[in-house]
Amino acid sequence: MQAMQAMQRPPPPAAGAEVERAAEAAQSAELARAAGEAQRKMQQEREELRLEREALRKEREKLRREASLQKEMRAAALPEVPVKVAEPTDRPSDKEGRLPCRTGNKAVAAAAAEAVAAAEPNSDDQLWEVLKQSMKQKSSSSEPTVMLDLVTMWTPVWKALPATSFGRGPHTQHLGVLFGQRNASGILRLDGAELLPTAFVWEPPIIEGRGRTPSLLDQAAQLAASLESALRAFLAETFEPWAAQQAEASKADRNCVGWFLCNDGEAFALSKPLLELGSSGGEPWRRLVVVADRAKSSAEDPAVEVVKLGGSKPERLLFDLNSTPERG
Repeated sequence: MQAMQAMQRPPPPAAGAEVERAAEAAQSAELARAAGEAQRKMQQEREELRLEREALRKEREKLRREASLQKEMRAAALPEVPVKVAEPTDRPSDKEGRLPCRTGNKAVAAAAAEAVAAAEPNSDDQLWEVLKQSMKQKSSSSEPTVMLDLVTMWTPVWKALPATSFGRGPHTQHLGVLFGQRNASGILRLDGAELLPTAFVWEPPIIEGRGRTPSLLDQAAQLAASLESALRAFLAETFEPWAAQQAEASKADRNCVGWFLCNDGEAFALSKPLLELGSSGGEPWRRLVVVADRAKSSAEDPAVEVVKLGGSKPERLLFDLNSTPERG
């Protein structure tokens, strides 16, 4: 009986199997440890790469600021000096000689102010002194060449204009002529305006194809041609004769020195017929135009640009706004 029970008992596990299982467990633990180490190493490399990229980005930003400042200084005919760019600190107060900033002179003033703001306390004193002296010596090159009187020029035009449609509905533009004179400093002061009673209004026509539906590009080209044709006819038949009469009638007491255009949501765009108006004819008033966008303007704050025409391409002029009429 005992012999039979002994035969039925399962044989004890072999010593080789236990060794194999122990080896597999040790191998799994080693693989897990290696995987964890590789993951930590990968995270560390990613962090180092991120720090390198951040340092590279800061260096590029520093170089960009230096190049931008040197470019602005060259544009203003300032002598180039080494620029140390740092995080902006408090700007100097007015008592310390803050540089003036006026409309049309922002590029030069902003470059100088940025350089001053970037200088650390008690450092780069030479840069600050050079900038002050250079701005004083070269101020004439960055002074506005045109002065717009808000009270006598813009306000009457704004009151005479209808409410803006913000570009909705028919395409509408208002034109007029400008009056002014040069002061003792040679600045052209625009102190009067006369609005053409009739506005240019254009309704887009219906585009029909000949046996086929025209493409979007064909439709756009036909609409542009229609608009330009209508505007040329309006300028030749309505605006130019009226402007010539205004210029002739005003010779006794004031000079007609330019014309103005009021867009309605088209910003400061000048179409081909308007550019042709500024380059044709011999009247001096054709060469200067003030372009306003009614959709972005108000009675106190007009959105305008002053453009000189007649050359190879339109030239934007530096200008300033004046809210106090000149006496005498």
